Amino acid sequence: MIEVRSRAADLLQGVPEGRRLTEAEVRERLGFLCITDADLDLVRRAGPVLEELAERFAGLFYEHLQRYPASAALIRGRVDALRVTQAEYFRQLAAGNVDAAYVESRAQVGRTHERLGMPLKWYTGAFCFYIQAIGGFLQEEPVRTRLGVDALGAWELAGALTKLVFFDMSIANDVYIDALVETTRNQEAALRELSAPVIEVWERTLVLPLVGTMDTHRAQDVTESLLTAVMERRARVVILDITGLPVMDTSTANHIFKAIRAVELLGATAIVTGIRPAIAQTVVSLGIDTAQLRTQARLVDGLRSALELLGQRVVEAPRGGAEAARPLGERMRDEVDGRPA
Repeated sequence: MIEVRSRAADLLQGVPEGRRLTEAEVRERLGFLCITDADLDLVRRAGPVLEELAERFAGLFYEHLQRYPASAALIRGRVDALRVTQAEYFRQLAAGNVDAAYVESRAQVGRTHERLGMPLKWYTGAFCFYIQAIGGFLQEEPVRTRLGVDALGAWELAGALTKLVFFDMSIANDVYIDALVETTRNQEAALRELSAPVIEVWERTLVLPLVGTMDTHRAQDVTESLLTAVMERRARVVILDITGLPVMDTSTANHIFKAIRAVELLGATAIVTGIRPAIAQTVVSLGIDTAQLRTQARLVDGLRSALELLGQRVVEAPRGGAEAARPLGERMRDEVDGRPA
């Protein structure tokens, strides 16, 4: 039986809940890859000699990466430090001890490479180089002599190491993909927030400009974001500006009017602005009840209505700006006193 020493908690803490590798999962992977106790014993016996090849391997590995502009750009300025890390990685492989620390180190490789933005094609190619380099080392007569193996023994050792490389790759790739998915989700969430910014334009007055198409998923995000803002900012008036919506079909209209009803259930008044003639005709043809709906053609008119609902009066300044709005007598007194007008 292969011994996998593990912590009480899951081995890979950074992997999402559905993909965490428990001790049972690690055992299953080892078994599926046909990694036996004999394989690990073979690697352990060869470990002291193989570990001496770590520095040489790391040098060859980064020489290989630097031959290709894309991979060379990813490691530029960090090759010396990476050589040290890669040599240690090789020593861990050569030690043949598959325990919790070993599994976590392989997972960390996946997380790191995803964070650095290394494409999966280069990442997978690196594991292929591992297998080729190991095979090349074991074909060298001085290495086989030190290991005390003949050609058949070298072939068996290469097979055992290849299985371990595939084990490493299975863990690192899983973590890489999970991290990539998580990064993508975070980016999508950020874009959704940007696509539906709730802006407080006046005390307890919010504006939500809707731009682009509205599908069910986006509508849910928009509604949730809007209702959260209404609660947090104790909004009394919410303006939904649909000037940026290219079309208004049944689905989009239903989403918008559901959001309006939800806003009003929270005690705020909703005003819809930016309704173009074509959209107005669509709303009417859909049979949507607009009896209680407050609408304005332009956003500026919606803002004016919102302020009036709040008891504010909008007064247009006379031409000439704020100075012209001051009483003439007050301006004349300032000029006589020598104060700036």
